Amino acid sequence: FIPALFAHGESDNFIRPSHSEQLHDAYAGDKNLVLFEGDHNSQRPDFFFASAVIFLKQTLDVKEEHCLDTTSPSHGVAFDRGFFSGGAAAVRQAEEEMMRQAMMLSISDATDRRPPGIRDDATAAGSRAAAAQAAAAAVDPVTVPVTAEELQQGVVAFRAVAGIGGACAQYYVEAALASGGTVEDAIHRYFDSDCAEPPSGWQPPAPQLLAL
Repeated sequence: FIPALFAHGESDNFIRPSHSEQLHDAYAGDKNLVLFEGDHNSQRPDFFFASAVIFLKQTLDVKEEHCLDTTSPSHGVAFDRGFFSGGAAAVRQAEEEMMRQAMMLSISDATDRRPPGIRDDATAAGSRAAAAQAAAAAVDPVTVPVTAEELQQGVVAFRAVAGIGGACAQYYVEAALASGGTVEDAIHRYFDSDCAEPPSGWQPPAPQLLAL
């Protein structure tokens, strides 16, 4: 397993600290969890970066002679241009994936009960292929009736994770639920399609929900 360092602001009310704790507890490799003062967007304290360096040195068995001298201007420039220019995209992708996992955990905490269509992981995995196929083409026939209440609750859950509602949320949620899938399937399909908008000409089944 790749060493994993988890960090979370103790006052974060967007993604709760308990979600990072769950991810930390479930991870089977070398790991560490650092909690610090602040919320979701607070600047990370200096001690966190020091903790990250110590953790990586220990888990990767980095020798002192192989470490960069951050006080050296030449090393600082090499570090900035080397690691960050080539690895920033990978780091951002990993952060986004961890964020998605944490937000998926927050769905059950955001509402008093699970919205219709969200089921256990095993059930969701079995229906994911069918849901993705339905979402790919708006002309696919509706096989499972979707009530206005189910659609509304699904759109709310979708927006809580994907950060977008309206017609786009309706499109992915209806396609997933109508094909026997789940709201989680709709969210996965949305991100897997690079957050594509609904096809041209598609009409939302519930115009009254466009404000959600």
